[in-house]
Amino acid sequence: MVSYFVYGLFDPRDGALRYVGCHRGVLATRLQSHLADSRKSKIATHKTNWIRKLTQMDLMPIISEIQNFFSKKEMLEAEVYWISFFRSQGCRLTNGTDGGEGVWGHRHSIETRTVLSQKNRIQFSNPENRLRHSVIAKSQWNRPGSRTAQSALKRRQYEKDPGLARRVSEGKRNFYKDHPQACLMRAKPIADQFGNRYESLAVAARKLGLSQGNVSMVLRGIRPHTKGFRFVFAEK
Repeated sequence: MVSYFVYGLFDPRDGALRYVGCHRGVLATRLQSHLADSRKSKIATHKTNWIRKLTQMDLMPIISEIQNFFSKKEMLEAEVYWISFFRSQGCRLTNGTDGGEGVWGHRHSIETRTVLSQKNRIQFSNPENRLRHSVIAKSQWNRPGSRTAQSALKRRQYEKDPGLARRVSEGKRNFYKDHPQACLMRAKPIADQFGNRYESLAVAARKLGLSQGNVSMVLRGIRPHTKGFRFVFAEK
């Protein structure tokens, strides 16, 4: 039966954990893949730079199993958990993402952002490309039930009645002023996968350096995690 692994790459000089990954099959072949990538890859990432530095010193990372599974889904979920856990413990991981499938948490380098910016500038300098993108965007805006369509409807209502926005804002303020308990209901305590408890979404985002919007999406099930952290509402 094929096994799925979450593994770690350790620095042979001091034994520090520097990378957490997942693999299906034999761990020794995964280490050889990392070494080959560091030699052939033209993209300089934190991980490849670290491995290249070791190979220049006639050293190589030490690969070790952290946990094994019998399904890919469990492996991917565990990878996200372990990356988040070891980062919270202060490990200087070279991972470019938060783990799992996809690229959550990935940040492009300044050089990559410059190249992408130049390509976009060239692409949108063509009037035909601008027209095509405009048609696609407007078709999304006018789709019934879309957020952009709802926003456009509100905007048109506010344009017809300039005092509408002020009245709506005042109505909300008066409601929470007359019903202070509703404000407390909005600040629900939450907890992360490590058992840490926070008084509210805003407190968790501030302490962990996360986006409040991303934390909210995790709580609502829109995102699986944000920077490796998973949240649920806790009982008061």
